[in-house]
Amino acid sequence: MNSKGQIMIELLFYLIIILLILSVVIYLMATLDDNQVTRINSRELNNILEDSIATLTETTGKPSNWDKDINNVVTVGLRSNDNSLISYNKLMQLKSNYRLMNSYFPSGVDYSLTLYPKNSPNDRVLISGSEYLDNRKQIRSKSVEVVFDYDYTIIPFNNRSDTDICPLNHNDTWACKALTIGDTSLSNGEYYIVTDTSASYQLTNTYSQNVSGKSSGVTNINDDLERLVTADNQTIYLHICTKDNTTSLVYDTNNRQEFLNSVIKPEIYILNMKVAI
Repeated sequence: MNSKGQIMIELLFYLIIILLILSVVIYLMATLDDNQVTRINSRELNNILEDSIATLTETTGKPSNWDKDINNVVTVGLRSNDNSLISYNKLMQLKSNYRLMNSYFPSGVDYSLTLYPKNSPNDRVLISGSEYLDNRKQIRSKSVEVVFDYDYTIIPFNNRSDTDICPLNHNDTWACKALTIGDTSLSNGEYYIVTDTSASYQLTNTYSQNVSGKSSGVTNINDDLERLVTADNQTIYLHICTKDNTTSLVYDTNNRQEFLNSVIKPEIYILNMKVAI
């Protein structure tokens, strides 16, 4: 082989080596760029998730009564205006308007907000967002334990030192309180005695009329009250034997009888949020 042919072979060999090196460099650069983008997206996705679940569970939203007028919502927050619990009213408003939070997430980011009882994880309910996130490239998830405020008016009858003067002169095994009840409140809601075991009770008015009964678990006392209420804004005394039980009077204006047991023993739910790209 002449020298010219030898040179061509060597040049071809060097060219192949250079192409191989360039291919490896290009591959490594592409891989590094892709990993860098993945790290950035992952960090941002985690921040979106943390900020969103914190806003939902730790704030009342803006305005705080946004559930009364969803046309003027600035921020959706589920915390009750009266305590640190989650407002059932706000949660149901969000569920009824499940797209209410869509504008809070950047383009390309999808989310889901689900709820289930802690002891029944299969009873999962979609509150907001999309159910179908499993095929997304990245998914981040966070769960928070929550307890609901069902918007009841609750009067505990467990602290006997906090009772009013009893017209029946009950001893300290009873808790007795004066309540203002009338035709309007009776027509607008339901009164219940809720106890963890059983409790004897008496109802009296200022005309020496009385009704006696026994509550086991949840007892509606509207019929008893109607027998004693003769005018609006009338004083009615409720006397409850609180020995060996935990008992409250509950006024419900939202027809939520199914949740009354939670007054004595609150049920824990899991609120789960997922975000995905």
